[in-house]
Amino acid sequence: MARQKHQPLSVQRLLQQQADPKLSRQLNHQHQWQQISQQVLGPLNLEQCRITAMKNGTVFIDCPSAVWMQRLKQLRPALLTACRKALPATISIDFSVNPKLSSKPITTNVASPVVSSVTASTSSREIPEEVKKLRESLKQKAPHGE
Repeated sequence: MARQKHQPLSVQRLLQQQADPKLSRQLNHQHQWQQISQQVLGPLNLEQCRITAMKNGTVFIDCPSAVWMQRLKQLRPALLTACRKALPATISIDFSVNPKLSSKPITTNVASPVVSSVTASTSSREIPEEVKKLRESLKQKAPHGE
């Protein structure tokens, strides 16, 4: 038997075969923004963030959380300089939080309630008495229920 020599196709080649110019343009545009993001944000160790768009001279940068946004605001002068090198038309920078960029899901640890031994012993003594009182009050309100 002869081995098949089919190699996986690259995305660009697949798009050329499908001949969808709109999808190809979108992919190229997204690829350009990824390269610019790596060029601007990479040296500042901001791999969690990404440049999403540029409109009227304002570069929009998404970050995964408010903590990252604080860090970006502290690095604003360095980011502005780096953006102006990569995109000369840059006038200002705007930041926004995009939780989809976070690398791991956010989980909150909920502590289980701790009951002291005094409370446990008191409540275990009181519970049977309370149950009896409830049964008696129910019997008084609905005597024909049993």
